Amino acid sequence: RDVEVVVRTTVAPGVWSDGSGSIARFRDKMIVTTTEPIHREVEKLLALLRGDAPRADAGRGDARVRGRAAQDMTDEEIATLDPQMAKLLELKQTTRLEIENLKLSGAGPNQAAAVRAAEKLKSHDAMIAERAEWFREKYEGYRFVPNVGMAIGAALELEHRRQNPSGTPGAGAPGTPAEP
Repeated sequence: RDVEVVVRTTVAPGVWSDGSGSIARFRDKMIVTTTEPIHREVEKLLALLRGDAPRADAGRGDARVRGRAAQDMTDEEIATLDPQMAKLLELKQTTRLEIENLKLSGAGPNQAAAVRAAEKLKSHDAMIAERAEWFREKYEGYRFVPNVGMAIGAALELEHRRQNPSGTPGAGAPGTPAEP
């Protein structure tokens, strides 16, 4: 039952309450019906909970996740999780190549095509900065775990309780915040 609660509260919470996704229990199994992208997020979370993916810092026996905080992620790292950021970075790279081609063809910085390309590059930079800010705000408190995705505190606390049911002090008691 704890796993179901963690899934409902951490992976697209609105999906479960608006009826576009459902979670049912059958014996010792959990049946999840939702869209493919959300299903992948549920799979990642379950892999994290099962221990199939990088999770606890085993050397210290606590519930701290290795990985980068969303606030510390580069634009490129964000793009691995966010298709819109990936597209914006692709557009920026295309514009950079356009500028290089203009320079190679002898176009000066004041020629109309060069000015338009420079303005387009500034626009891409602004959109990338805006998208990065949105992502970092949305995933504040999350950590990026390579090959898993975004890990969050509630899932980590549940995994820790499974590994250390006594909540032994000094062993990363439940509620231990993720490393900064």
